[in-house]
Amino acid sequence: MLSKIYLITLLISSLISIYNYNKLTTYLKAFSIFLVVTLVVECAGYFLIKPNIWLFNIFTALEFVFYLVLFRQILTSTSKKKAVNLLIASTIIASLGNMIFFQGLFKFNNYSYSYGCMLVCICVMMYFLQLLHHTNPQPLTRIPMFWVSTGLLIYYACNFFYMGLLNYIIGVSMEIAKELFIIISVLNIAMYSLFSVGIVCSTTRRR
Repeated sequence: MLSKIYLITLLISSLISIYNYNKLTTYLKAFSIFLVVTLVVECAGYFLIKPNIWLFNIFTALEFVFYLVLFRQILTSTSKKKAVNLLIASTIIASLGNMIFFQGLFKFNNYSYSYGCMLVCICVMMYFLQLLHHTNPQPLTRIPMFWVSTGLLIYYACNFFYMGLLNYIIGVSMEIAKELFIIISVLNIAMYSLFSVGIVCSTTRRR
């Protein structure tokens, strides 16, 4: 049931972004396209492709790279941009290394996924610090990336611990793992809801 609600939330967020596409800034246009791609991949994995572990291993690796590139675009500090470049390179190396040498393509790569969660959270915190030190602060309702970043932080901060401890949790109790995944699913719904808020804020600001 939660999986269907999640897909509906993602669909709504994608439709909102497509409807407002021409009103969005350049980075939000790229984000809008990414939402649609995410929807296609999620629907393919849910309805068409079984087994789908390999699909999500590849897509989540690309997903983290996309988010890091997105933050590199919106961060204004040259030193922070260089730091994000290093994070992007490390994400690519970690994901490919895990697929080829460790967990493989057909087992969920929770180690590199957890690593990607940590890097996204680091980028979010750098962006929040940039907002705090901004010389001309604006209301949060006029900062779309604040809502996008908040959604990412809520989801990936929790996922960092869940995915990092996933093998241990499964070893203790599969039922506990399933119950915790319900929480992750709810946070996923919250994340895409906040994405929708951010896109609406962007169109409101540009009127």
